[in-house]
Amino acid sequence: MKFLDRMPNAREYADPSDPKEVDVGSVGWCIDYISSTFLNGWINYVKPVKAFVIHRYEEDAGALGQRVEEWHKEAPYHTKLSVFQDDVLLLGRSERGDWWYFWFDCDVSDCCIGKFEDDSGSDIPAEFEEYVQSRAEELKGYHSGPPAWMELDVKKIRGWVSF
Repeated sequence: MKFLDRMPNAREYADPSDPKEVDVGSVGWCIDYISSTFLNGWINYVKPVKAFVIHRYEEDAGALGQRVEEWHKEAPYHTKLSVFQDDVLLLGRSERGDWWYFWFDCDVSDCCIGKFEDDSGSDIPAEFEEYVQSRAEELKGYHSGPPAWMELDVKKIRGWVSF
């Protein structure tokens, strides 16, 4: 199964306060083109499982790699994901066992969030990583270099998390 297939109730520009559009209490949904502010409200209630920065906006992947390396050395207690100046994709898990998907887009207006469940024993983190790699390949047209994605140490995503 492909990662996004786990969220068949996908909506663009949905109003998350309207349960007729998306019932955020349910599973199997994804909202595309939503502000980072909405994601900031949910990210702090899940445990990060996998996270990546995708090289999209930064012209030089080397500069992005340096920011990631510096962050790994000296990550502040309260994580501000915007320090990477590029897109951050994160897979998290709630205490109930639901999976959460976050895409913090660097321009902060067209982020994505989704929620699904899985009890099949599938390797969800591996599916997510494959998805990130495919998205990095698709987004290489934004810059002049090859596709690049950098994994973040999720243990360093802590405190109050925001973009």
